Amino acid sequence: MNKLASLYKVFCFFFITTLFACGINSKDSYLESFEEFVVKIEMDEDITEEELTSAKKKYLDYTETYYNKYKEELTNTEKEMVVKLKARYYAVMAKQGLKDAGSALKELGEQANDLINDMLK
Repeated sequence: MNKLASLYKVFCFFFITTLFACGINSKDSYLESFEEFVVKIEMDEDITEEELTSAKKKYLDYTETYYNKYKEELTNTEKEMVVKLKARYYAVMAKQGLKDAGSALKELGEQANDLINDMLK
């Protein structure tokens, strides 16, 4: 059983490494993948806390790791595209923050209402 578990771990490591290596291997695939990521975030109405954490990590990969890897190859137009994608990402995150703040305020209002009702009894 132990050998099977070790073999499984090795297989998973190579599979993930291969999958990752095949994903973004050029400036074009970087730009395309970054745009797909932003579009996906924009379309997701109800982002969970877990998804937000994952999105933030991916965003840092796109804006730091991959950008630094391909920035010398990017044209000014492509760099402008990256800036626009960053702005779109931040717009979604700001909207999500407002939604979270609105929910928190609603909950706070409900709690205040319950407290007032309890005090009036």
